[in-house]
Amino acid sequence: MTSYQPFFFEFFFLPIKPFYIVTMLLTNPGVWIMDAMTYGIAIMLIYHGSKKYDLWKMLLFFSGSFVYTGLEENFMIVAGYFIPTQNTYQFNYHAYTLWFMAVPIVVCVAWFVIAYSSYEIMDYIFNNVEGNKGLVIKSVLCGLLAMVMDLMIDPFQTRLRNWYWLNTPGEALCILGIPISNFIGWWILISCFAMFWPKICGLEEKIGKKWTIVAFYPLLLMLEIGTIFLVGGLTIVLALTPFWGYNITFGGI
Repeated sequence: MTSYQPFFFEFFFLPIKPFYIVTMLLTNPGVWIMDAMTYGIAIMLIYHGSKKYDLWKMLLFFSGSFVYTGLEENFMIVAGYFIPTQNTYQFNYHAYTLWFMAVPIVVCVAWFVIAYSSYEIMDYIFNNVEGNKGLVIKSVLCGLLAMVMDLMIDPFQTRLRNWYWLNTPGEALCILGIPISNFIGWWILISCFAMFWPKICGLEEKIGKKWTIVAFYPLLLMLEIGTIFLVGGLTIVLALTPFWGYNITFGGI
């Protein structure tokens, strides 16, 4: 079984893992191209959102989704590190340069790209559905679309060893070798954020822009804690089902 990389916790707070940059440049230069594409798409989406919603709202979406998903990933990785019986996953030090603790910054940016793209697609499709009902429909389907994207991305990136799962066979209910709790977790995470962002931005009319921004991050942290407990609870429920330990695959993938 693959284990956590050496000196995991010693490198945890380093924004750059300096011991691996040269190796990455020499062995995997294509990573730089993928990173540049991700950052470029993110800049275009921020520009789009600034025109449609206002720049400050768009920056809340970007920073909020970055921190929200980044902290979630860090929690899952660190929890697995300190609880050996619950090993989760690990990103490859050789594949990335800039880091948000145990998570590559480009991965957090990629989650912004996925979340915002999914949100805008659902907003376009259901633009005639108003009120809280419309928001719930858009948010749930936004999370579902993001989950489907992750279902395509995760097995591919795992095969390329850009990150790897540490679960041994039989330790989880898996799809294509990846715990199903990962996909359910991202569905819940993105759905909650898609409902949270417009609701908080809507407070501007009541408390003003300044206090809306001030309130955004503490409330986001509370949402983060709630989703961690929710996903953890669902994982425990799944562990009690007779399907635990199976790996669902398609056509020999």
